[in-house]
Amino acid sequence: MIVCLLLVLMGMRAQAVSENLWEASENGDVEFASKFRGDWNQTNEEGMTPLMIACDRGKKKMVDLLLDKKVALDLRDREGHTALFYAISAGQVEIVKKLVLAGASVQKVDEERRENSLFEAVRLGKSELLDFLIQQDKSQLGGTNAEEETPAFVAIRFYQTKALKKLLLSGASSEVRNREGLSLYQVAKQMDYPPEHEIFKILSDNSSQKKK
Repeated sequence: MIVCLLLVLMGMRAQAVSENLWEASENGDVEFASKFRGDWNQTNEEGMTPLMIACDRGKKKMVDLLLDKKVALDLRDREGHTALFYAISAGQVEIVKKLVLAGASVQKVDEERRENSLFEAVRLGKSELLDFLIQQDKSQLGGTNAEEETPAFVAIRFYQTKALKKLLLSGASSEVRNREGLSLYQVAKQMDYPPEHEIFKILSDNSSQKKK
């Protein structure tokens, strides 16, 4: 009976410590987290690790601590997202750089949508973030998601004109087609961009340069 009670109490204490670590990651409580002894890669009900939570909340010092603890960088939560995905979606350029330089993969940061790091960065439209991620692996420019669309398609769908221009100048193809057989130009037409919109000039200029 006493042994069972002790086991229950130990289980309750372990759960409380775990919850406190997740809370510390969310709040950036490095002092508490630095005293933690246990599994740094534990997950909560959503499958999120402390690193994912810290990235999502933009807690740079907590991220530094977790990286110092050599936590797993490419684990996924229940939605198929990695820590790098959360850092990108939160627009945390400095944290994104820390993760990638520490070895986090830029490929398939969103498993459900089968997307590499450029897709979410394009949606956000943050130039510095996009520049850095393109430099890390240019093969991402031709990567396709579950809809068989490249990051350039996403730039058009999310009205990210500057991002589209950057992608094309970096080497992304303007001749690609999605699963429905539509080109970038045709998708732009579907999106009801006015004929004089800059996006058509960007596509036209890129196509002309490729023909030279």
